[in-house]
Amino acid sequence: MPDMNQCNFTGRLGKDPVITGEAANFSIAVDDSYKSKTGEKVSQTEWVNVVAFGKTAEVVEQYLRKGSRVQVTGKFKTQKYKDNEGVEKYSTKIHMERMVMLDSKPAGDNDTQREAAPSKAASQEFDDDIPF
Repeated sequence: MPDMNQCNFTGRLGKDPVITGEAANFSIAVDDSYKSKTGEKVSQTEWVNVVAFGKTAEVVEQYLRKGSRVQVTGKFKTQKYKDNEGVEKYSTKIHMERMVMLDSKPAGDNDTQREAAPSKAASQEFDDDIPF
C-alpha cells in the first residue's frame, strides 16, 4: 500500500469561519480521551485547523457556524513562516477535500446528513446537483 496523506476528523467549530478571498479558515474541537495509569478517564480537547478553497469555501461560509458539527477529510499541510521578530515558526492545517455536515437538518431538508464533496479533489469544485 502506498504512503498516503489523508486525515479525517469529526468535531465542532469553535467559532464562525473566517473568510479571506477564496479561502475559509476554521478550527474544530475534537475529543482525545484515554485511561490514565490509575484507571481514571482523562479527556482533553485538541483543536484542528482547517482551510477550504473555492466552491468548498463558499459552502463553508454559507452553512457552518460556531458549534456546527462536521466531519472533514483532507490533506495535512505544514507551512513555515517568520513572525514579526523574524523567528521561524510552523503552522499546520488540514486542506479540506470533503466535508459532511452532521447537525440536524434545516427545515425543509430531506437528507439526514448533508455532504459536500468536490467533483475533482485537485480543483476543489462541486457537482452542480448537490441537494442543498
